[in-house]
Amino acid sequence: MEGYKTLTYTVDDQIGFITLNRPKAGNALDVDISYSELKMVVKKAAADEATKVIVIRGKGSHFCAGGDIVSFKNRIDRGERLEEGEVREAAKMIQCLRACPKPVIGMIQGACVGAGLSLAMACDLRVMGEKSFMAMAFVRMALCGDTGGIYTLVQACGPAKALEYMMLGDTISAQEAYQFGLANKVVPEEKLEEETLKLAKRLVKGPSRAYAYQKKIVWNWFCRDYPIYMEYEAEGMSACSYTDDYVEAVESFLAKRPPEFKGR
Repeated sequence: MEGYKTLTYTVDDQIGFITLNRPKAGNALDVDISYSELKMVVKKAAADEATKVIVIRGKGSHFCAGGDIVSFKNRIDRGERLEEGEVREAAKMIQCLRACPKPVIGMIQGACVGAGLSLAMACDLRVMGEKSFMAMAFVRMALCGDTGGIYTLVQACGPAKALEYMMLGDTISAQEAYQFGLANKVVPEEKLEEETLKLAKRLVKGPSRAYAYQKKIVWNWFCRDYPIYMEYEAEGMSACSYTDDYVEAVESFLAKRPPEFKGR
């Protein structure tokens, strides 16, 4: 196990486990550390000859609660906002997962929201516990969305449903996620790990080179416009972070009160 600050990487029986390791924060992603560590560990797992399949999971009760709102507030207090360059760098997490030649499974328990949903959707397959849930929660922070979330959501369920999830930010149950193609399998909570491992072991026994070419064909063809998308995403996220509504969203979230948006 290496000295990562926000995650761990272990290998067992040819399965590489990337475990988000900030359980007290719901495994929220720290904008300054988490994305770079995720890209680093995915590249390591991709090159690791002992690993044939990768499982991404969260330690504790949740898969990933999205971006770390405390870090957002700290940045606001320092007079900082989200700059386009760092939004692009975060979005490269998706490219890294899709460039990985090995099958990647998301094991989803509890909350899977915002950037956590983006991370889950970048996995090739997703197994959800029946009590877990998703949400495209960026709008709650007065943000349009980053980390490729809009891109992967539109691919999965089409523009109309994606816009509903994006604009309303409502909770998506595991059953609804399965219905609209956001999850491949929904299982009882107590069987989540067992069923995820069963799927991973099945893939371990399969033709690894065929999997690699399948991923290359799908993502290189159907995602060839992703670099263009990243530019729109970076522009939108940065612009939103300079609004008064963004500051209000962060402060109201931490104060546990409803936000009062002014459209400014």
